[in-house]
Amino acid sequence: MIIRSKNCFIQLEYNNNTICKICFIQLEYNDNTICKICFIQLEYNDNTTCKNCFIQLAYNDNTICKNCFIQLEYNDNTICKICFIQLEYNDNTICKNCFIQLEYNDNTICKNCFIQLEYNDNTICKNCFIQLEYNNNTICKICFIQLEYNDNTICKNCFIQLEYNNTICKICFIQLEYNDNTI
Repeated sequence: MIIRSKNCFIQLEYNNNTICKICFIQLEYNDNTICKICFIQLEYNDNTTCKNCFIQLAYNDNTICKNCFIQLEYNDNTICKICFIQLEYNDNTICKNCFIQLEYNDNTICKNCFIQLEYNDNTICKNCFIQLEYNNNTICKICFIQLEYNDNTICKNCFIQLEYNNTICKICFIQLEYNDNTI
């Protein structure tokens, strides 16, 4: 069974599909279906998850997807422009995905998953759409993926920020360049 994180859409593997390949966070709960970082349900037995994007469907009839373009009406600015998650309440400050109060500036960023509704300022990670921090907003604070990594500081295998003189991945310990035959 394929299990994907609804936050970064990356297939889970390692240890019986309980660790995300992007953020390498152990899933919690006995059924290993909840991510510790974003607390997103990964799959459902009641067929309420969209087969296309693996996102929990909205409304009782399970005909509206909160993440993809199945949602037909969102002119009232209650749909997130990034993940298209329906916001609750009239002030549109509660995320239906994680039920966390939105804050930061004009209430467009979730405190829990840090998904920004508008990201034309290039501060959102291209991989998992998480608000970037560190080094002038170039590295994701969740999965530590650098927005632009032509400086060869990201592992080519798992795309994780490198340590140890920026030559060896701290996750999989694969050397970025191994022409010296040390790996």
